[in-house]
Amino acid sequence: MAQQAEKNLEPMTKWTVKTENGIMKLKREASLLQVQVFNFQHENYALRSGQGASLAVGKQNTDVAVQNFDVIINSAQASIKQLVSEIFKSTDRISEIKDDEEGS
Repeated sequence: MAQQAEKNLEPMTKWTVKTENGIMKLKREASLLQVQVFNFQHENYALRSGQGASLAVGKQNTDVAVQNFDVIINSAQASIKQLVSEIFKSTDRISEIKDDEEGS
């Protein structure tokens, strides 16, 4: 019975992992797009003011990129922890069902 429950849990686990990976990929892409927009805005401002691309703008862009990567990493870690927690909860439920069936 436990093997059947584990077998039933396997597709759900694969789907959850695939979904989490998709979410993380989309979050990374969104963050990278935000960095690009920020960079373009600053470059546009610099060009309009006649300064051209300056070292200060480049440093600021790099700082923002680092901050965005930190957000991505923290988000990924939180998602992984949540996924593991959900898997353990599912495993506990399967164990409870098995125990109930054996006790009957």
